[in-house]
Amino acid sequence: MPDRPPVSERPPTRRRERSRSRWGSARARLEALNRTVLAAAIFAVLSVLFVAPALIPGHTLASTDYLYSQLPWSAQAPPGYTAPSNTELYDPAFQFVPWLQHTRAELPGGDLLWNPYMAAGRPFLANMQSGIFSPFNLLSYLLPFWWSLGLVAALKLFLAGFGTYLFARRLGQFFGAAMLAGAVFAFGLYVVVHLLSPIGGVYALIPLLLVATDEVVRRPGPWPALALAPMVALSITSGHPESTFHAVGLALAYAAFRILTQGSGASSPLRAGAWFAGAGVAGGALAAVTLVPFTELLAHSADFGNREGVDIELPTSWLIAIALPEYFGTPTDATGGSVELGAAGLFIARALYAGALPLMLGLVALAPALRRSGGGVGAVGDRRFLGAVMAVCLALAFGMPGLFDAVGAVPVLGQTNNTRLIVVYLLALALLAGFGLDDLRDAIGPGLRRTAVAVAVVLVAVPVVYVLVTLPPPGTVLKGARLALGLVDPSPENDVIRSRALFWWVLFGLAALVLVAARARGQVAAGAFTVLAVALVCADLFRAGAGFNPAVSTDTATLPSTPAIRYLQEQRPARFVAFDRGLAPNHAMRYGLYDARNYDFPIVKRYDVLWRRYVFPLPYQPGAPQWVLTVTPSALRVLGMLGVRDIMVPPDEQAYADRIGISRADLGLGDLSAAYDAADGRIYRNPEALPRAFVVHAQVVVGGADEALRAVGAPSGPDLRRVAVTERPLDGLPRGDAPPPSPARIVSYGPQRVEIVTRARRPGLAILSDVEYPGWKATVDGREAPIERVDYLLRGVPVGAGASRVVLTYEPASVRVAAWLSGLSGLGLVGAAGGLLFVRRRRER
Repeated sequence: MPDRPPVSERPPTRRRERSRSRWGSARARLEALNRTVLAAAIFAVLSVLFVAPALIPGHTLASTDYLYSQLPWSAQAPPGYTAPSNTELYDPAFQFVPWLQHTRAELPGGDLLWNPYMAAGRPFLANMQSGIFSPFNLLSYLLPFWWSLGLVAALKLFLAGFGTYLFARRLGQFFGAAMLAGAVFAFGLYVVVHLLSPIGGVYALIPLLLVATDEVVRRPGPWPALALAPMVALSITSGHPESTFHAVGLALAYAAFRILTQGSGASSPLRAGAWFAGAGVAGGALAAVTLVPFTELLAHSADFGNREGVDIELPTSWLIAIALPEYFGTPTDATGGSVELGAAGLFIARALYAGALPLMLGLVALAPALRRSGGGVGAVGDRRFLGAVMAVCLALAFGMPGLFDAVGAVPVLGQTNNTRLIVVYLLALALLAGFGLDDLRDAIGPGLRRTAVAVAVVLVAVPVVYVLVTLPPPGTVLKGARLALGLVDPSPENDVIRSRALFWWVLFGLAALVLVAARARGQVAAGAFTVLAVALVCADLFRAGAGFNPAVSTDTATLPSTPAIRYLQEQRPARFVAFDRGLAPNHAMRYGLYDARNYDFPIVKRYDVLWRRYVFPLPYQPGAPQWVLTVTPSALRVLGMLGVRDIMVPPDEQAYADRIGISRADLGLGDLSAAYDAADGRIYRNPEALPRAFVVHAQVVVGGADEALRAVGAPSGPDLRRVAVTERPLDGLPRGDAPPPSPARIVSYGPQRVEIVTRARRPGLAILSDVEYPGWKATVDGREAPIERVDYLLRGVPVGAGASRVVLTYEPASVRVAAWLSGLSGLGLVGAAGGLLFVRRRRER
């Protein structure tokens, strides 16, 4: 037998080749894991640093200090308080913080389906924005409340940044480029300005939704689908339906693009599309507990009708904010930027800034994609897709003729606030900036060198020229620079505010230009260039956005109870309203008060129509039902029908009348008597107020909803104390003569259960001044009874003569069906995952 050759000279066996392949693959996976962990750690640190002031003990990331500028809290403002820390963060102060506090308080008892404290009652879970099942709100349920708000904001930033990093890596970007893309999206202004609202939660999940979508399309099968379905569900439950619609729409567009441009070696388009669609349906089913009640509320709402024909778009003049975010001032200035904000609207709506360097890198990345023909696959195709997404989003946000009109004609899309597509523009730009950094990191040819320098020079120069042409000369520019550096007190002058914005653009724009030019000339190594680029972007965006969500002390954030609030508490269960934004809507629930106003969407249709007809008769405005500016005889009658006994107004009525541009007499308060008068408000008694519950013994039958609306609002209409206005004859309730009402007493009034005891002189109809809505059931002395819609929108229950016990409970079938659907979907997904694991282990054996 011949001697065997040494081991080193033997040809590799198949087993040895497999072993080496596995070792190499394991080593590559370990290196990738290490980079991923490092990226996660960096984004965690950056996110915490961004909100660090709110994580200091005794501080919070809440904007409720805004309410010290409103009655009744303005009379008890903390020492040194002059103005809100940010005048535009009223939605978190008015809606999201009180909803979160209410959910946290009611969660143990589960009374979260109905909100009795607003708008004569309305669904709570179904509004979606309450975010009861939001993964972000979970932290606020479990942790100290005020401290949790800063932590939730940091979590949103982390997921936005880290998710973008993961998606950029899937697109083939190297580590540093993906880090830059993540920083641009997470700390770009449009994400930052929405941190305190549910919108920010949806935005934070968009990149992860795209990661899961990409995996399903590239490798269609059960495991990727099991990852996508929960991401769809989390996007839905995070709390903002419009933003979820945009996020899922982006995922659908990306899936279609990826399926159509994959090479011949990829799986069939039909298979990839089927797995994507199946995962989307499973995710929707998993979130059914939120989605189904919302769909029911939307079907009974006025929102689609109100938005019909209303164009929501941004003025083209705001495009300057892409480079100069502070061109019109900011709400956190000591002056509030008030001079420009009056004309330029909300900073939130024009927060288009993504940094100077990302703009340059994004255009650098687009240059080769625009030049090359054919392809459509790989980096070139990805860049074209992202460029198209940017263009379409900006066109829709700014109302580009043709495209805007075409989209507006599409059902649902036409009623959606498409200005919020700015966040999709921001994500596309962030990813393009990563590709641009990739290009400049690699070997740089003459063409790329010229392109990069030209783009950088033009981008820096255009805003400079634009501002200088519109400004009086040099002294103003110098004042703006001194203002930016804090060397002078804030100025309300427009030109100085614009000059300050120009200063910051020139500073970071020139820094970006120098860095790009140095790399293009080969004067900076690739590694150093990457580190400096990420650092510059973080510095730029931190400066622009870190102060937009100011931290306030928890003592300031915690609003006190005032004497006016305690007076209203003594009047319960009677409802109240307030002029302007006094005792901000949705805060009634914090004090157990019943406010007839509403600041919660979608709005129940009949309530909305009634309010706009008689209480706030102005054209469509998104927040109109929260307002009471004046009262008229019809308004007093309608408010009285809703059980409104008290009307809070500012103590200085003349100053208030002057502010809204009418005479004091036009406020409609002349014939009312004041029941409370102090520094925290004046409260008038409504002489038209009806009891919250009573029994009538006659009806006035009208021809339909329109006639019922006229009857309840006309001062000369039927006496609503004695008769019920019905839209069809009710059995056992006579017409004609209207005998005096019989008394009824509310024994208990909970969110989802109301108990009333009546003492009727004869058979009649017990009326409760709450909105009639599907899901409410009634029993009279333990026997089921119908709930009739009376007086256009209220609930009526037939009762017999003598004493009766009426119990109304909210048990919506939509919630039961949704809970079963979510539960079965969750069990199905868990079972599928378990089955796949079992099969995998059997195969490995």
